Amino acid sequence: MELAHHHPQNHPDASQMIQSEGKTVFMTDPTGDYRWAFDSDDKTTACEAELHEPWQVSTENLSDFLVHHALNEVVYTAPHWRECTQLEISPLPVVLAPMEPVSLGDWHWPRTGTSTFMSEFPLAEVGPAMKPGSPEEDRPGYAEIRVAAKQKNIPSTWTT
Repeated sequence: MELAHHHPQNHPDASQMIQSEGKTVFMTDPTGDYRWAFDSDDKTTACEAELHEPWQVSTENLSDFLVHHALNEVVYTAPHWRECTQLEISPLPVVLAPMEPVSLGDWHWPRTGTSTFMSEFPLAEVGPAMKPGSPEEDRPGYAEIRVAAKQKNIPSTWTT
């Protein structure tokens, strides 16, 4: 899977920001199928929607959403990373043990149920795995995980 197909990175400049249904769109996914906006009347409210679907108020206010998005950007643009799209959930606690969950609102992209974990060394994003052959459904008992870091060598305290 190419990074561009998985990661929102289309940030319009001010001339490209679009007003739609009382919302100001500030970001889209690379395909343009998913959009994020703030409410034009209440600039603290973040909203999200798939193209041609109604806007939904995010579980996070705009400032928390932007922090969440910044962490997501780090995970998907870090110079060193590993990803597994079909990891059985049984080893997940061991993989995540050196990290703490980041208290953020529910994230609907790329899939509902995605969480962020971090420590001094790695940052990870974990969510439900896609059911093979059915991208709209989760695969029970499996997770998708991406672990990213700014340095290549994993400290010995993190390896087992």
